[in-house]
Amino acid sequence: MAPPQIDLLAVVLSGSPQEIARDTQQLLMLSERAPALRIVVCTYCRDIALLTRLNLRPHISLLARQESQEQTRRDMAQALTGAKVCSPSMAMYLLHSATPAQVQDSLVVLTQAEHKVLEYLQQGMSVSDVADLLHRSVKTISAHKCNSMRKLGVRNDAELFQHLRSQVTDTPYNTPNSPWYVTT
Repeated sequence: MAPPQIDLLAVVLSGSPQEIARDTQQLLMLSERAPALRIVVCTYCRDIALLTRLNLRPHISLLARQESQEQTRRDMAQALTGAKVCSPSMAMYLLHSATPAQVQDSLVVLTQAEHKVLEYLQQGMSVSDVADLLHRSVKTISAHKCNSMRKLGVRNDAELFQHLRSQVTDTPYNTPNSPWYVTT
């Protein structure tokens, strides 16, 4: 007898900034590997870069944990029907929180393949490891990496990884403007 197929995964995204960044990365990889799986993420997280990356995925819904129980029930019911959901306070946060630099960064359009390659490289995989994993040639993966670097305006690996890290860790943790600031 085959195991049951999972249609929807509901997760609470919480923890330290490093744990949230790691778990976000795992959710993004899971959405790549199982594109039919709908994922509902409930979180207090206020990291605009991470939330934007999650929100760009067509099968990932974002719910703010500070929503009322009734709103959360409505959002979950909608997600269970297969719809992509972004709860009202999360949508408002995403709409109003982008800084001019983030708006400019969002204008840089990386392809899905380029995003995927950068995600694996950021995890410490080599170009040849990524090529093996994705069943592509090393030249193809290298081209995706080079195109990403050109689009992001970085000249070498150090600048590339610094740019990727800055998307997660460029704000102090203990201020109201921090993406990790939690309101209760």
